Amino acid sequence: MTSKTKETSPNPRYKVIVIDDEPAVLHFIETVLTENNFQVTCCETAKQALDKIKKNHFDCMITDAIMPNISGFELIKKVRENSKFSHLQILMLTRKRDRQDVKKAVEAGANDYIIKPIDESLLVEKVTSCLNNQESSEQIKEVTISKGSSQANLSLNIKVISITETSILIKSPFNLTHDADVDFDCEIFKTIGIKIPQLKLFKSEKKDNGYEIRFLFHGLSDKDQNKVKSWINSQLQPNP
Repeated sequence: MTSKTKETSPNPRYKVIVIDDEPAVLHFIETVLTENNFQVTCCETAKQALDKIKKNHFDCMITDAIMPNISGFELIKKVRENSKFSHLQILMLTRKRDRQDVKKAVEAGANDYIIKPIDESLLVEKVTSCLNNQESSEQIKEVTISKGSSQANLSLNIKVISITETSILIKSPFNLTHDADVDFDCEIFKTIGIKIPQLKLFKSEKKDNGYEIRFLFHGLSDKDQNKVKSWINSQLQPNP
């Protein structure tokens, strides 16, 4: 396959670089993100992407996990080794939903992952979520607290509003930021028959007397996702 790059510039706000050795995947992601006002640069090799990243500013990188010569995991590690790119939000593309692969991607430096075949709406959600997180971290000033004063726990009574195959929506009396470390305990997962999945805050909206906060499921196995889907379908069936 001949390496190539392709760039589009519809006057967008954010710049995204996408790396995948499958042209069809590149074309799909480019089309979806361009329609949502992102500037997209496509690369078919990790080496090509590294050259682009060193010479140009990008806000987000989406890379496939398995590629010839340099894998997506290796690419992320190379990028994270340079503090100049610490701001770069990274999403990993993979056909696997195994927790070990998710853990490997996170340990390499990925902010999140996307399962193939790619869902269009979820792709936009995850890219937007990463970039919102980037904006928040750039605007917030932080002071390190001494060890003796830093330990604290906060318990909140929340209400589960709804659940989808990929997320859960809750009602909280307080707002949560994207960097909040949330320990979530909810009976609904026991009812469905799955362990509590890792949760990633996606969106928070101010509502009457509180906030509606949506969390995306992070690292949910195919088996558990099917259980969620079956439970949702059972709840939507009319009572006899």
